[in-house]
Amino acid sequence: MVIKDVCTRWNLTHAMLARALLLSDAIDDWVHGNKEYRSLGLRPKEWEGLRVMCRILEVCPLSPCTSCFGTQVFSILV
Repeated sequence: MVIKDVCTRWNLTHAMLARALLLSDAIDDWVHGNKEYRSLGLRPKEWEGLRVMCRILEVCPLSPCTSCFGTQVFSILV
């Protein structure tokens, strides 16, 4: 299943990129199989850019920092 990014949940960007890379073959097949979405397909250089961004987020994880400020009940203003 695809993970959708949420602008208020910084950690989801890494999860979304990692899942997209995992599903890259299926995504490419789906995009190329649907005329109306072909223009949205990623080129090999773009997939490589996503791999690089994913690696950067793995090396500098935001999760420990953002979970200090987050809660499931209410938002905390910093």
